[in-house]
Amino acid sequence: ISLDPGFALVWVQKGDNHLLSAFLSSPDRVSLELDKAQNAAHKAIDLESNLERGYFLLGAVLGSRLDFIGAELAYQKGMELVTGSINDGLIRHYTMLGYLRKNYEIIKEVRRKDPLKIDIQNSYIFNLGTLGDMERAEKEYENIKLMIDDQRIPIITQRLIAILRLGSN
Repeated sequence: ISLDPGFALVWVQKGDNHLLSAFLSSPDRVSLELDKAQNAAHKAIDLESNLERGYFLLGAVLGSRLDFIGAELAYQKGMELVTGSINDGLIRHYTMLGYLRKNYEIIKEVRRKDPLKIDIQNSYIFNLGTLGDMERAEKEYENIKLMIDDQRIPIITQRLIAILRLGSN
């Protein structure tokens, strides 16, 4: 930032770092880190109003603050500007709000572009299960196990399928 304070992407990166710090911080620092992330998002947007990543960062921060309407508006603005890949935060946001069918279409598109991204695979399995298609969720879980050996399957993937199995009984 000190080299080029007008470079919007560096402000997005700074905001991403503060957002991550908010999740890893002690409870007394969470609000401070979210403030810094939100300020960085606004700075990026002020510098480059057509930068979708600035709006996605803002949506993630607002969603973390449980401002779901503000998050939705920020994500929608970011979606209007998308030139690259869809932001993972949008998928998490739609999952939290229960926009499962809308989310399904977004996840399908992201999976088409990057089929090995484990976070997207997790979202896909969770989305299938919550839509009631446990057969396909189980099949996708088995596909993940074929792609990477059982020992390297992230614990979150294992827990997701376990939770979905419990819910389907």
